[in-house]
Amino acid sequence: MWKAIRANITVGLILVTPLVITAFVANWLFRLVTNQFLGLFPRAYRDAELDFLLRIASLVVVLIVLFLIGVLVRNIVGRRIYQLGDRILARIPVVNRIYIASRQVIDAFITQRETVFNQVVLVQYPRKGIYAMGFLTASAPYSFRSFIPQGRPGDEFVAVFIPTTPNPTSGWLCYVPREDVTPIPYTSGDAMKLIISAGVVYPGESGAPPPPSLVDKLHHLFRRDAGVKDAGTKPPEPEPGPVTPPPPESPAP
Repeated sequence: MWKAIRANITVGLILVTPLVITAFVANWLFRLVTNQFLGLFPRAYRDAELDFLLRIASLVVVLIVLFLIGVLVRNIVGRRIYQLGDRILARIPVVNRIYIASRQVIDAFITQRETVFNQVVLVQYPRKGIYAMGFLTASAPYSFRSFIPQGRPGDEFVAVFIPTTPNPTSGWLCYVPREDVTPIPYTSGDAMKLIISAGVVYPGESGAPPPPSLVDKLHHLFRRDAGVKDAGTKPPEPEPGPVTPPPPESPAP
């Protein structure tokens, strides 16, 4: 009995933890953004019950300011003002390291969203005759191609990221001649489903079992700890089709 109570409490704790973390982070960001604008309102309003409404108004002001900045920098004058501010911040000691590092992270993220993982390809890896699915990330520059011994100056090499199964966040980076890369008409989402499912879910095919949810995993974990083996489920038998009668026998001569 106590073991079942402890198991239920543990399951509830595990399921509630992501919700609590999400609410905490969202509340922290909400207060971080709105605290900068609460000082614009009189203290009498801030100490009253209107605090939440003032924070909502501050959030609306932040969104409007961000919208105006986006509109401004998308024209020629705003773009030049941004470039001027960028050069000034890049020359201030100490501040420039923080600014340049954060700018490079955002630039890499935008570049990844635009180019990386958009083209799904097949390459022969780890040896000839074995094909691995990967993502074409970029073309190797000429300065890098000179380091490849078997590559000729005119050859074009591309970078291909080959993710692992079932965790696609890790993998291998390979430089392959472009002529050895075979593009396939899959989207990045379809390719990820195929990789995560270890070749079970193919684009355009239905009937594959859905991945287990967190509740299913916890249920299986506690059943295993309790020494209860999950009963295997037999695959459903195909429904019998219509019976075709045998052809009539021809009369004997």
